[in-house]
Amino acid sequence: MKQAMSKLTEAEVSWLMNALAAADCACCIWRDKAEERYQCFPNGESPCKAFADKIFSELERSGLI
Repeated sequence: MKQAMSKLTEAEVSWLMNALAAADCACCIWRDKAEERYQCFPNGESPCKAFADKIFSELERSGLI
């Protein structure tokens, strides 16, 4: 029998948000360290935010949030 998945708690969603987007661009995994012209844009046009949006869209589509 297939077990139903429960929705993520607010704390789990908050943890996931913090894990997907770096608080400091200096430690960002998406940033090319050799490229000094790299910037993140506050309107969401950055690799980590685009990735997080995809993750959260899929979680929402799956009914987990």
